[in-house]
Amino acid sequence: MVTAGIVLVLASAGFCWQLLYTPTTSLRWDGSFWHLGPPGTEGDEPAAGQVDVAVDLGAWMLLRFTRDTSTPGRSVTWLPTQRWGLEAQWHALRCAVYSPRSPPGVATKADL
Repeated sequence: MVTAGIVLVLASAGFCWQLLYTPTTSLRWDGSFWHLGPPGTEGDEPAAGQVDVAVDLGAWMLLRFTRDTSTPGRSVTWLPTQRWGLEAQWHALRCAVYSPRSPPGVATKADL
């Protein structure tokens, strides 16, 4: 039982460490997929995938970016996101992360 507790504490510490030291990234929604990349790749982010909201505290959200299977790299990236510094885009971001997704194979405005 003690070993399980130690493993849980170490896993939690590792997760918190990743959240505290997440590098700045570029995140973009094209109407079908989310795109993630390093700063300076705005509009041409290399990783495509989906975003889900894990925690929403109003002015702070924890997003889970899951890469498309065809995109190389870590399959899941946790993105702590805050309103501070994004005031002008915050409402649009919240709308986008909560918007319904089109089923696979259905054309969207971005595809037309």
